[in-house]
Formats: sequence, structure tokens, C-alpha cells
Amino acid sequence: MSMPLDLAGHLAILNGGDAVAVEFRGGVIDLRFSGLRQALRLRGRFGRARRRDLLRRLREALGRADVELHVWVGGRRVGRLAGDSRATRLAAWLGVDPLEVGIWGVRPVRRRGAGG
Repeated sequence: MSMPLDLAGHLAILNGGDAVAVEFRGGVIDLRFSGLRQALRLRGRFGRARRRDLLRRLREALGRADVELHVWVGGRRVGRLAGDSRATRLAAWLGVDPLEVGIWGVRPVRRRGAGG
């Protein structure tokens, strides 16, 4: 049974002395890292199998609650996790699948053709 959540708030998680910002608004949770080094440090805290298991469980919980998690690094959205997430090759290589990860961001804006 899916039940939508209405979230609003701010929180910080300490990661090796650095604060990782977590913002909640509507059906989106933003996880904001100041830079790539900070994100990779958190990723390295868990072994690959444990990390994948945690992300799969989180994906299921997010799907049941109809909420998305967006991962931001240095002001750019680079990842998305939701009930319908499909891992990218980059995510699998990094060991963070089922997270959707993109170098230039997730689900880029499509350019219109000359007629549109």
C-alpha cells in the first residue's frame, strides 16, 4: 500500500567532520554534498554488497512512500533514487546501484529541434 508523505524540513548529517545537508520538501529529499570528495568518503564507509543492499531497501521504502531522493554534488544534481529508479552503468561501476547516476546530471533537459 502506497501512502504519499508531505515532507518539509532541514537536517545535517556529519560525515567525517563535514556536514551533509538534507532538505525535505514535498515528495523530494535532497542530499547535498559540498564536493565529490565528501560524497566518495560517505560511499566508502560501507562495503559494496552492504551499500547496494541499503540502497535497494531505501529504493523500496521511497517507492512505498512515493518520495524521491536527489543527490547533489557541488550544486549539481547527479543522482536520483525512487521506486522506479533504474541504475546506470556509472552507478553500477561506482557500486551505488540502483541509484540513477549521471556525470552531467540525471534526466537532462532535452533540446528542442529547429521547429520546436
